[in-house]
Amino acid sequence: MEKKKKPAARMENKKRPAARMEKKKKPAARADDQAVRHMDVRRALGVITRGFVLCMFVIHALSISGNYMQIRYKQRVYVLLLTLMAAATLLVLFYQAAQGRRPGFGFKKWAKCIKIHEYMLLGYWAVMLLSALLSPYQENVWLGVTRPEGFWLQSAYIASFFMISRFYKPDERDMLVYVSVMALISVYGVFQYYGLDFLELAPEEFYGPKLLLFSTINNRNVASTLLVMAFGFGVVMFTQKSKKRDWAYFVCALILFYALLITDTESGYVGLLLAGALSLALLVRDRHMAARLCALFACFFALLFINGSVYPLLQTGWEGWFAPWPFGGLLAIAPYAAGAFAAAAALFKFLKVKTPKISGKVWRRGWPVLFIALLVLLCACMPVIAGATQLRSFDELNEMLHGNIEDTFMSNRAYIWSRALTLVPDRPLIGHGPDAFEAAFKVFYDESAELFGVYFDKAHSEWVQALVDVGALGFAALMGFYGALFYAARKKTGNTFTLALGFAMLVYVIQAAFNFATPVAHPIVWTVWGVFGARIQNDDESELPAI
Repeated sequence: MEKKKKPAARMENKKRPAARMEKKKKPAARADDQAVRHMDVRRALGVITRGFVLCMFVIHALSISGNYMQIRYKQRVYVLLLTLMAAATLLVLFYQAAQGRRPGFGFKKWAKCIKIHEYMLLGYWAVMLLSALLSPYQENVWLGVTRPEGFWLQSAYIASFFMISRFYKPDERDMLVYVSVMALISVYGVFQYYGLDFLELAPEEFYGPKLLLFSTINNRNVASTLLVMAFGFGVVMFTQKSKKRDWAYFVCALILFYALLITDTESGYVGLLLAGALSLALLVRDRHMAARLCALFACFFALLFINGSVYPLLQTGWEGWFAPWPFGGLLAIAPYAAGAFAAAAALFKFLKVKTPKISGKVWRRGWPVLFIALLVLLCACMPVIAGATQLRSFDELNEMLHGNIEDTFMSNRAYIWSRALTLVPDRPLIGHGPDAFEAAFKVFYDESAELFGVYFDKAHSEWVQALVDVGALGFAALMGFYGALFYAARKKTGNTFTLALGFAMLVYVIQAAFNFATPVAHPIVWTVWGVFGARIQNDDESELPAI
């Protein structure tokens, strides 16, 4: 009988693996709990970075400095906000460590999921550091001078990009806040332009019957940089979407267009025209988009007419504005403006309903031919356009197309660029050091003072300044960062939010070739770069290591 019981004991032993299997399930449950904790941490970091983004769009943009040259005020606002975001992030991570939770990432995991554009940006930072260490202008390169953007501040820009692109969860409403704030700044700038500078922010030497737009930014070139990005984003959001709330972008776009018009700087329009031409196949993919875009153009022409009609009234003083119609005054403009807006509405309705639909395949193949044809036509008609408009910009462009380039062209930019490029061969690879342009350009101090009566501390081109400051290696890394971001976004252009962000930043990159930005504009620019990077990363969250 005892021998017969042995199989039963064996059967009991066979049950033991099952018990072991039950024990093995516990680590899986712990892993699930850890994943939940990591998700909570990511959510907390998302809230922190979103708070920073909104603060940059509101507080930094609206913070007022009575004088543009008191630029360190804006710089301190940015550094304070970035410090608060970094401190809050460290507190979250320390709290996680205090709870006995090991971080769910390591260096190898992070290295595997770094994107190409992030490698490019890290390469730019490394070249910038090497350039600063070897620069002959040590008193300039670390903190910068005059309108300072030395190594430390540019490192802060890069750090903010990484934090936003990694932890921020993109929200379309945040960008609507940015566009709305820029429109608000523009409204005050328009009042300021017409002599109603309530806060007296414009420099005293510019008071008179007609001002330039300064608003809270206090520099029309820097204002153009911020406004043109918001304008580009708003135009795409309005033309690509059909919800009623998207008409808010239409209103903001009109305000921003008029503000750009009275900044009296052409770099923004160059960026918009070239970016629009390059993105035409994406911006106009059906009748609905074409209708909205054409309606916008009609309204823009109405604003051009209004601006041209208002200027004569300024010469007569405020009494001219209230002269009885039809003899003059503001009411004399109303019928023409109303007619232009009515034409825009009719055009919108006609294009949306009556026009035939062009297939996407035909449009994608045909738009490069259309772009080249329009470019050739523009160059051929440039002498006629320059003569008809009597605008200096078209006249200068006509001369440059014929190979005649004078130092005074583009508000003396031709002089600055031609002299700045002669500094590049002195230190071709790593440049003279971050923000060392002013010190390196001092060899032309006497010449510029004699010719123009001014001294240039910026290249008035971010591309040229990058070549001088960080050399060919730094310039290539920076352009590689831009290009890699746009290349990564190429397959996501079906998403309106991604397309709008990409178009806004493409406009910025192109206009930066003819413009400059400072600690007034660059913090917001790099914040938008971070939002764009986060939008690209958002579709690949599975690749990111848990935190």
